[in-house]
Amino acid sequence: MYCLTPKENSFQFVPDPSISEQNPEVFREWNLTAEQNYMNQVRNYVPTDSISRLFFDVVSTEVFADSALLRRKYTLILHHTYQGNVPRIAQGEAEFWIFRNEGHWYIRKWVDIGNSSIPSWSSSKAGFGQ
Repeated sequence: MYCLTPKENSFQFVPDPSISEQNPEVFREWNLTAEQNYMNQVRNYVPTDSISRLFFDVVSTEVFADSALLRRKYTLILHHTYQGNVPRIAQGEAEFWIFRNEGHWYIRKWVDIGNSSIPSWSSSKAGFGQ
């Protein structure tokens, strides 16, 4: 959460379009508070002795004077105990638009690009967000 912009109205998560179409009510008003609620759900349902991982592979990086665009392939592994429809493995590509504010860099926009054969991060957010 510390990596996300601290300004409520400045954060934007753009879910994978196919997941967004299936869960319009979840993503209609996704904002910084929704992101924090999602992270709290993950903390609540992933046991502390569980092995969960997040891997990033660099696709591209573009750096500008006060911003940057980071494209990364990801694999998210969450060994959660949630009984709802939440995948334990998610893969896809993420675009992180980061901006400098008062000497710190923050993610202001996060775009999730899914892979049709494997659930995306948006699938995890949709499952915990219902």
